[in-house]
Amino acid sequence: SALFLQKYSFEPYILKLKFSEVINLLETDINNQRNFIRQIFVYFNEIVEINLDELKKLLETFSPNAKKEIMTTYQLIKQEGVKEGLEQGLEQGLERKTVDVILKGYKNGISIDKLAIITGLSEQEVQKIIQKHSN
Repeated sequence: SALFLQKYSFEPYILKLKFSEVINLLETDINNQRNFIRQIFVYFNEIVEINLDELKKLLETFSPNAKKEIMTTYQLIKQEGVKEGLEQGLEQGLERKTVDVILKGYKNGISIDKLAIITGLSEQEVQKIIQKHSN
């Protein structure tokens, strides 16, 4: 199954069409292959861009057990993506607030060394932010 995936990894369209064959190869002993099905799907998902409608159509060709494993894995992948997106957005928001604090503080006469203490950044980082935004 893994070799089959690799064979078509540079032809995502064909891989999408043949993915059910890959899963069906694993169907002989689904209970012992759960982890492998998850790994195969994660690899497939990295290679092929597939939306939920396409995935549902593809799942129609699988057994109920394989459907369950793949949908569970798909949901976990999507949840992780949402989590990463939220964390990245929060991080960017905090960075923006830090920049705002530095710029407003500096404009109101707070020294660079005090701004460094307040923000937890080094004095050099504070200076770079001030220079970058002092246009």
